[in-house]
Formats: sequence, C-alpha cells, structure tokens
Amino acid sequence: MFITSLNMERESIFKNLPTELVFIISNYHPAALISLAGEKKYDWFKLIKMNFGLSYCRDVCSNEEIMKVYLDRCKTEKSRIVYTKDSSSMIRLFDGTLLSCKDNWHDEDRFKNNHDRNIFFEIRKLSGSIANIFYGRYHAMIILTDGRLMSCGLNNYGQLGLGNKKNRSLFFEVGVKNIAQVACGQHHTIIRLMDGTLMGSGSNCFGQLGLGDEEDRKIFTEIKDIVAEDVVCGASHTIIRLRDGTLMSCGLNFDGQLGLGDNKRRVLFEVIKIDKNIVDIVCGANHTFIRSTDGLLMSCGGNFFGQLGHGDYNYRHSFERIPIKERNIAELICCDRQTIIILTDGTLMTCGNGYEQPKKNRYHFEKTASPKNIEELISNFSRTIIKFTDGKLMSSNRIIHPEII
Repeated sequence: MFITSLNMERESIFKNLPTELVFIISNYHPAALISLAGEKKYDWFKLIKMNFGLSYCRDVCSNEEIMKVYLDRCKTEKSRIVYTKDSSSMIRLFDGTLLSCKDNWHDEDRFKNNHDRNIFFEIRKLSGSIANIFYGRYHAMIILTDGRLMSCGLNNYGQLGLGNKKNRSLFFEVGVKNIAQVACGQHHTIIRLMDGTLMGSGSNCFGQLGLGDEEDRKIFTEIKDIVAEDVVCGASHTIIRLRDGTLMSCGLNFDGQLGLGDNKRRVLFEVIKIDKNIVDIVCGANHTFIRSTDGLLMSCGGNFFGQLGHGDYNYRHSFERIPIKERNIAELICCDRQTIIILTDGTLMTCGNGYEQPKKNRYHFEKTASPKNIEELISNFSRTIIKFTDGKLMSSNRIIHPEII
C-alpha cells in the first residue's frame, strides 16, 4: 500500500513539472514518460525526434498517434527472450544464460562430439554477458553487454563476418563494435552502428547487401551514403527505414517483396514510394509487412499460401492495405509461409500456411483459440514458440496443438 501511494505521488509530481524540465529528464531516460501515457499536451513529435532520432510528418500523423509510437518504442527497448529459426531455438534467461535446442548439421566437428539436440542445453565458453541475440536461418549473432559482436553457425557465404567461409560451432568475436542493431537473412547479415552506418556480410547474389554489386562478402563492409534508423531482412532482401521515415529496399524481388512496383532485383537501396508514417517493418522469407502509426497494415510480395492476408492468393509488387478492422495490434510476426498478429488483449490472428493440409491455408486473418496471457511469440515455417507472462513456454508445429515445453 505504501509503495503504491509513493508511486502515485511520484507520478503526480512528474506530471506537474514544467514541460521544459520533463523534456530534459526524458532525454536522460526516455522510458520515464511511460507514466505520462494519455498526456496529449506534450509535443510528442519533438520528444520522439529528440530521444529516438525519429522524424514523422505532422501532416500525416496526429500527436496522439506519435505518443503511442513513443510509448511502444520504450516498451520494446528490452531484448527478446526466445529465438527460433527452422529446426533450432535459443532462449536467453534473465540472468544472461544462453540455452539452445538445435540441429548441429552445420558443425564441422559433428561426427566427433556433436549431435542434434531435442532438449535445451546451456551454451558455455562465452566471454561475457549477453545483451541481445539475433538469428538467421542457420546462423546466430549475439551482442555482449560490453558491446562486442559474436557469431556462429553456417558460414558458407561469409554471413558470420569472420573473414572466411568456415562454419563455426562456437561463438567467435567479430571485429566490429558500437553495434545498435543486427538483422539476419537466410545467408546474409546487416549490422547498424550507433551512428546509423550500415555494414553487410554474406550472400549478395541478389544484391541484398545493397553494395551496388552481386559479390559475396566475408567481412562486414560499409554500405555507403546510408544513415538508417532501422533494418530488417527477409530471406534474400533487405528493408531499411531512414531517420526521416523514408523506406528503402534492395535484393531479391521475384515476388515483389521490395514493394517497388515490379519484380526486378535491386543491388542498391531504392526509395519505396509510400507515406513516411511507418512504425513497424517485418519481413517473411519472400513477403513484407508494414504498419503505420494509425494501426493500418499493408503488405507485398509472395502470397502462394495467402500469407499477405488480402483474401486471395495474388502476389503484390506494391504495398496494399489489408482489409482488417483490428487496429489494436501489439506485435506482428512474419514467417516463411504465414503471418501472425498479436492484439493488445493477447488475441492471436493468423493467415497463410498454418496447417499441414494445403487446402486449409487461410488467405485472410482469423482469430485462433489460444491463451491471452502471451508475452512473446516467435515463429517460422516449422515451429512456433510462445512465452507467457508467467514464464512458461509453449511449442507447436505451426500455431496448432501447442504443448508446454
């Protein structure tokens, strides 16, 4: 009771501070403004630019919309807990311990001392505490709390950035620091530095590294003349958002996943002609979703399984609005052949290849009968893992018949 009263008093004092002082405090601790949720008197355009470097057009977005984006960004600054791609999964515990349940087919010493794992085991020999994990199809990248970047897994295209194409069964340090973000594709990796500089390594056969050619890279190479705020990778394509909200894309575009109005690949990043009010970008293997500040969803790319959610199986070469009435979207997850939405009340909605039987593909979003106390969900073609607010994990093939791990 005393703690609750103290928190209410602290919140009341904070709300009554002069606006200029509130702005100064938020500059040191952006998440301090979470207690001001609903306070529309502040210039949230100014706050989000000052604290996160994001610029949104006042003619396109409302102040209330930007307030929601700001608060959502504060909540998503924490690192994710569960990571999964194809037949492998990783879990980072709250104490920083890293667990793995994976297929070790990429291990060069497999026949000596490694086997496929069906249970989670601790990954040892890490020379530091883990801040964040990023997963490609068959490779993993981790950022340690001291800022170092490490990688392991399949390296047949140089996607680990270690200067060669030798597969790794242990994490090795990559000689790049000041990492803000890592995005992993099927066989390529893009990193974003603190100053917005982008660097790429790995497969570049479709121009997905944005370097102006189709030559693979074995070390992280700077992508010139680009300062980005966000980067997301599909299987063989890359989408970035600049600090003014501009979206750009490069790489494989056979299904129209670049959103550029055609199906021609790009070896350099090209501007996507769309409003600058985009708050989320999520890529599947060959399709792309975006969400605007007002909650609208748009998608483009491959739609063989109905994963675009448009009510048909037609591919899109440009972003098109999805006919869905729900705007209270908390999270959007794109998988190889399906797309999953988590609403703010915990409801799950899915479309695409969620079943083994092809005739049961869903080409529009439908709600699923699942528990609502979901904190996190990671999914791909072969597996879905759900983490609940009580810490329990649930696993399933697709999104059907989950079982407690």
